[in-house]
Amino acid sequence: CHKGEITCIEIYNNQNIIITGGEDKMIFIRKIYDFELLTAINLVYCFMNPIVSQKINIIPTLIKVSELNCIYVLLYNYDSGKSFIRGYNLNGLFFKQSEEDYFMNICFTKNCNLLVSYYGRNEIEIFNCYDLQPANYAISLDLFVETIERNLNKNKNGNKEKDLLVWNEYNYKNHELILLYQNKILRGNIKDKEEQMNLEYF
Repeated sequence: CHKGEITCIEIYNNQNIIITGGEDKMIFIRKIYDFELLTAINLVYCFMNPIVSQKINIIPTLIKVSELNCIYVLLYNYDSGKSFIRGYNLNGLFFKQSEEDYFMNICFTKNCNLLVSYYGRNEIEIFNCYDLQPANYAISLDLFVETIERNLNKNKNGNKEKDLLVWNEYNYKNHELILLYQNKILRGNIKDKEEQMNLEYF
């Protein structure tokens, strides 16, 4: 059990497991049907980076599992106001950590690379799944919804209005992106065929 509150949870049906992270800087991987503990990951002990043990204000806030059975944990640093991503396998072995940035969410491409969104940015960037480094390929959110700019920047009087993105999800199977803004939810697909092919490549 976690010592303190659970801060994130992920159910991975492909392997019938449930993964939880908590204030105690522990990640627990359990079976769904009887909650038998399979693996425990202590985020403090990382041979390449002692930052988590030194900073009490770092906690896991998001867990995602790719179809390659890799676990990606988003950790928030209250001191800097930024987050970083760590990669583990299902056995709890750490393999890479990203730089800190204003990360919002993690989704996956067809090839299991990471689609990373940021607070305050109108784009999504692709990170390599193996080294958590940017792949130098970014996608503007305007490509997903033809009317997104008009809907977000103009009200009925034609004046500009500011509406911040607060969450997003992407489904690579149908190229659909769901955008949650402060005042609305938008769903759209990639309209540009060349952009679809580029994204499939990653």
